[in-house]
Parts: sequence; structure tokens; C-alpha cells
Amino acid sequence: LRGETARLTLEARGPCGDFLNGYQVTANVVAPQGGTQTVTLRQTAPGRYEAEFQPSEQGVYLFRFSGQGESGVFAETLGWALPYSPE
Repeated sequence: LRGETARLTLEARGPCGDFLNGYQVTANVVAPQGGTQTVTLRQTAPGRYEAEFQPSEQGVYLFRFSGQGESGVFAETLGWALPYSPE
């Protein structure tokens, strides 16, 4: 989180540890109150995909990453917590 923008970074590797390159990667973002948005990640380095989004509220977010490329498909679900302001 930087300011009001959060950066998603996905390191994509195959079962043997090789980088997954050239994939079309998206993330479905589910906000704490249930709102959703879809973010498209772009490849920025070997096996690395990134995107930014603006979290709308404090609490726990769920991310469902999915990718499709020449070597197949992948999917992964992760969570992230945006804490309340320390003020």
C-alpha cells in the first residue's frame, strides 16, 4: 500500500520452479463488504505480473488470480488485510 493505491505483485512459477511467462493474468478483487472488481496484471519481469488498484475500505480483501498461457492455466486465491488508520 502506497498512499491510497495498493500494488498487486504475483510471482508465477511452474511446478519445477520455472517462470511462467507470456500469460494473460487477471485478479478478481473482493472487498470486505462484498464489492468486486477485476484487475488485469501486466508482466514486468520474468514470471512477475503487477497491477494497481484503490482499496475502497478497511478490512480483509480476497484476490483470485487466474492466468492463461501456452503452457496451460493456473489459479490461486490469497487474502490481504488493510488495517484501520492508526489515528
